[in-house]
Amino acid sequence: MVETIVEDRLLVSSTRFQGGKFFAHAREQIKDLFGNRKVITFIPYANPGGMGHQAYRDALAPTFQEMGYELRLIENTEFGRKEDPLAKAEGIFVGGGNTWQLSSELKNRLLEGPIQHAVWRGVPYLGSSAGSNVAGITIGNTNDMPAVRTTLNGMSLVPFNINLHYQDSVTLSPEQKAAVLEIAPQLKILLDHQGETREQRIREYHALGNFEYVVALREGSMVRMRGHREVSLKGTTGAVVFRPGKDPVRFDGEAKLDEIIFENI
Repeated sequence: MVETIVEDRLLVSSTRFQGGKFFAHAREQIKDLFGNRKVITFIPYANPGGMGHQAYRDALAPTFQEMGYELRLIENTEFGRKEDPLAKAEGIFVGGGNTWQLSSELKNRLLEGPIQHAVWRGVPYLGSSAGSNVAGITIGNTNDMPAVRTTLNGMSLVPFNINLHYQDSVTLSPEQKAAVLEIAPQLKILLDHQGETREQRIREYHALGNFEYVVALREGSMVRMRGHREVSLKGTTGAVVFRPGKDPVRFDGEAKLDEIIFENI
C-alpha cells in the first residue's frame, strides 16, 4: 500500500502570548503537528536580538522537551556542501527574529530548496513569527525593518502572505477618550497617535498593485495548512484576511479559511 504524503505547516504569530511561557498557547497544535516524531531540526537564523544560534536553541529546548521532542540545531549549512542538511529531518522548526535576516540567511545558505522539498515529502513545518513570514509567497507584509538586503521572495509553502502580531485599530468617541484618560492619563500619547494603522498599511500594499492575500494573525493565533486545500485558523484571538480590491474578513476565533483563500480558484 502506497503511503499518502500530506504537506503540513503550522504558522504561529508569536512564540509567547501575553507574557506567558514559550508556546504556552500553541503546544497542543504543535504536538498535533509533530505527532510521535522525536527530533525536530531547528533553523535559528532569524537570530532575535543577536542572541546567537546556540543560545537561541538552548532557550527553547526545555519547552520542546516538555512536549516530548529533542530540539536539534541544523548542521552542514555551509555554502558548497554536497549533502541536503534536511534529508533525514523528522520535523522542521524555523524560529522568529528579524524576517529580513532570516530570509537572507536561508538564501545565502541555499536552504530554501531543501526546506521546500522536505515539506513536499511530508516533513511537518513549524514557523514562529519570522519563521512564519518566510513561508508565504513573499515577505512583503513583515513588520520588521529591512536591516539586511534580500529579495522579497518567500518559500511559497502556503498560497498567501502572513502579517504577524496584528493589532486592530481602536476608535473612541471624545467621551470615551476622556473617560479613559481620567483613569489612565499616561495613555494620552497612545490615544493621540496619528500614524497609519496596520489595516491601512495592508490596504496600501494591495492598492500599490500587490496581489497576495494576507492572513493577519493576532497575538495568540496561528494558521494550519494541511495538503493543498485545507487551511484552518487556530488559537483564541482570531485573524483578519485581507484581499486586494475586497473588504477584509474578520475572524474572532477558530475558523476554516479554505473557502476564502481559494475563492477565486
